[in-house]
Amino acid sequence: MPRKRPTQARARETVDAILQAATDLFGGEGYARTTTNRIAERAGVSIGSVYQYFPHKDAILAALFERHKDAVAATVGESVAALADSRVPLARGLQALIEGLCAMHDAQPRLTRAVSIHAPHTPRLDAALRKQEEAQVTEVEALLRARSDIRPGNRAVMAQLLALTTEALTRWLAHELPAELERRTVIDEIVRMLVRYLGS
Repeated sequence: MPRKRPTQARARETVDAILQAATDLFGGEGYARTTTNRIAERAGVSIGSVYQYFPHKDAILAALFERHKDAVAATVGESVAALADSRVPLARGLQALIEGLCAMHDAQPRLTRAVSIHAPHTPRLDAALRKQEEAQVTEVEALLRARSDIRPGNRAVMAQLLALTTEALTRWLAHELPAELERRTVIDEIVRMLVRYLGS
C-alpha cells in the first residue's frame, strides 16, 4: 500500500500516473520484468517521487490490487442485489452478473491482467483475496436461500461453485476468448449452463 496518502490534487495526479504506468507495464511486459525505474520513466516522474508514495514494487501492486478488488466488489454487489429480488428471472440476473464482470474487465483490461494473471502470489494479497471471496460467497449463499426457484441442495457448496465458475469464465471471456467465438453466444451458453445447474 502507499507509504503515504496523497491529499492535494497534484499529489493524487502523481499517484494516479504511477499506478497507470504500473498497470501498463505489469499488464504488458509482466510483473517480473518491470522495475520501479521503468514505472517512474513511464509515469514521467522521478524515481524519488515513486518512493515518496510506494516503498517498493510490491506496494504498487498492492495498491492496484485494491483498485481491482473494489471494482469487483461493486460489480458483484450490484448483481447480487438484483438476483436477490425474486421478481428478477434467474437467467436475467445471471446474465447481468456475467456481463457486469466482463464490462469491468473491458473497462481496464491491463489492470485486470496485471492483478489476476501477471501478479505474483504473496501472503498478504492472497489473504485479502480470500477475505473478499468469502464475503461474496456468503452473499451469494444468502440469495440462493432466498429464491424459490433454486433447486434443493447444499447452498454453501452451490454458492462456492457459482463464484468460482463466474470468476474463471469471465476472466477467460475477457482475456483468452478465441477469435472464432462470438462473446454474445458464449455468454448465452454460460447463462444456460448456470440456470440448469441452479434452477429448480
